[in-house]
Amino acid sequence: MTNYVAYVAGPPGTANLAFIDTAGTMLLKTGPGSLKGVSIDVPAASGTVTLYDGIDDTGKVIGVLDASVDVYLDYGCQFNTGLNVQVVGNPEVTISFF
Repeated sequence: MTNYVAYVAGPPGTANLAFIDTAGTMLLKTGPGSLKGVSIDVPAASGTVTLYDGIDDTGKVIGVLDASVDVYLDYGCQFNTGLNVQVVGNPEVTISFF
């Protein structure tokens, strides 16, 4: 595993993507936006992915995912302050957002 976060900004009107394959807390976007979906591409033996409406891990929890299962969740929800993600374990995760 390479331990990085990669951001891909989509063309206007399309989602941005963040690919994460390391544990930690990452700010993906500041300000209001929309969370499209989250995919656990390669599960970890154990762990979680927690999404926050905020600029750090003290914001309002949007959702908590079990990182030990291969899953895609379509959120389609708004956030106001920012989009922050906390990854525990080492799953490979893709998050799409506007």
